[in-house]
Amino acid sequence: MLTTSQQLLSEARRSNVAIGAFNTNNLEITQAIIGAAEKNSSPVIVQTSMKAIKYAGLEALSSAIVAYAEKSSVPVVLHLDHGDFDTAMMLVEGGKYMSVMFDGSKLPIEENIEKTKALVEVAHKKDIAVEAEVGAVGKEGGRLDYTDPDTASRFVEQTKCDSLAVAFGNLHGQQTGEEKLNFDVLASISQKVSIPLVFHGASNLSDGDYKKAIELGVAKINIDTEIRQALTTGLKQYLSENPDDIDPRKSLSFARTLVEDVISNKIIIFSGTPS
Repeated sequence: MLTTSQQLLSEARRSNVAIGAFNTNNLEITQAIIGAAEKNSSPVIVQTSMKAIKYAGLEALSSAIVAYAEKSSVPVVLHLDHGDFDTAMMLVEGGKYMSVMFDGSKLPIEENIEKTKALVEVAHKKDIAVEAEVGAVGKEGGRLDYTDPDTASRFVEQTKCDSLAVAFGNLHGQQTGEEKLNFDVLASISQKVSIPLVFHGASNLSDGDYKKAIELGVAKINIDTEIRQALTTGLKQYLSENPDDIDPRKSLSFARTLVEDVISNKIIIFSGTPS
């Protein structure tokens, strides 16, 4: 069933669990995400980035997700990941997405507040959730810009956003083991901000890192890199073992099972379900 994320994330934070938010670029990944959620009887957030929308086409990609979500036995949220203001507003007005992220983290804080507030005012009239970001989740080798707890508190109070992506040493992309999460920063943010916090750049971390973040107010955890790694590994393995097979349905189906396994494992960890 297609749903919005406000209540799901609020309940997750109160219950010290997190909802998995998984990025998709195509049909097979979408099938794997919803399949894993159904296997574990868990709500799930299916995310499309700006790059994914450009690659697959907004109408084609979102329509496929909605088609699977509407037939699903579990709650499914269709969410825009790291959207610019114009795209987020367009999707709010279009009504197909029930959750959007406006990433104004690179803007001056007052401009980020102004634009997020304007988006929230429109979105909430349509029961659509808004995720925002304060601080900047970086990339390997880049500058770390931790979220300031006082700034985050003021931002949430003024914008009324529903969830907040925060930076505490987390990094996007493939990591080389140098990612150092600063849980003291996260704890300080959590003391100041009562809405659900969002953990970006969360691929390839330890179970303990996830659990600690959840204890400190994280209610949504984004996974993208590990999904792409699993899909690529699966395709390489299948084609290596079956070099003469030219049927993409077979190679993609094999790769999809690896993606589903990755997602299922994350859902179990995030929900605190004993394995």
